[in-house]
Formats: sequence, C-alpha cells, structure tokens
Amino acid sequence: MKKQIYELIEAVKLVALDADLQIKALPSFAYVPDEVALTLDQFLFQLDWVSEKTTKFEQVEKKIRELHNLFSEMTDNKQFTMEEFNSAKEWDNTRTLARKILAILDEPLTIPNLDWVTYVPGNSEETIQNKETIDDISNAYFKFMALLI
Repeated sequence: MKKQIYELIEAVKLVALDADLQIKALPSFAYVPDEVALTLDQFLFQLDWVSEKTTKFEQVEKKIRELHNLFSEMTDNKQFTMEEFNSAKEWDNTRTLARKILAILDEPLTIPNLDWVTYVPGNSEETIQNKETIDDISNAYFKFMALLI
C-alpha cells in the first residue's frame, strides 16, 4: 500500500504543477492533457480498497473524486486541447484542487518522480495525427469511470 500512496502523491504533484512544468515533467512524445488526467485517474479504483480510512484520507479521497469529476466535465466540453490546457480556468482549477490535496497531506509541491509510469513511445507528429483517436479513448474512459462512481 505504501507504493500506491507514494505513486498517488506523485500523480497529484503532476496535476498541481503549472502548465509549463507539467509539460517538462512528461516525455516529449506524450499528449500532456491526457497524461496529466489519466496518471491521477488510475488511482480512483484503488481508493475503495483502503480498509482503514482516516479523516485525512477521507478528505483526500473526496478531493480526488472532485478532480475526477472536473476532468470528466472537461472531457465532455472538449477541453483537452493544448490551447485549453495552457489557458483555460478549468485547468487552473484542477491545479488548485491538486495543491489543496498536497496541503492536506503536508506534501510539498515538487517535480514528481514518474518513473513508475509507462508511456507508449511515439513522436509528436504521430501523437498529433492520432489526437482524434486519443480523444475518443479518453472520452470513453472518463464516461466509464463516471458510471462506476
């Protein structure tokens, strides 16, 4: 469980970073908006598996679910473009919420260690050409996750 908590905190740190640092924290071939959301969202299922939930954990769990809901709304509103990522208030709201989670956990905002994340290699041109497919997959994923909550 310690490994999952460490990875969860690192994923929250990724969401909490300013846009320029989020871009730097990920591989150059990654489609940053999707990776920022999906790196954190994978922990949604694991939250239910924690048997001993402290008050602090319950606060964190609530905020992570809020983040998931924000990402789901942003997906529905097609806000996963790089332009939106860099300028939309909704993306700023996700960063602010992630910073609140770090504050609850007494964790500093630092560049996250994401060596546990596996990315599919490719180049930026391929990623941009396949953006429509990535959007379709992201939309399906977030809609599926929303059904489970």
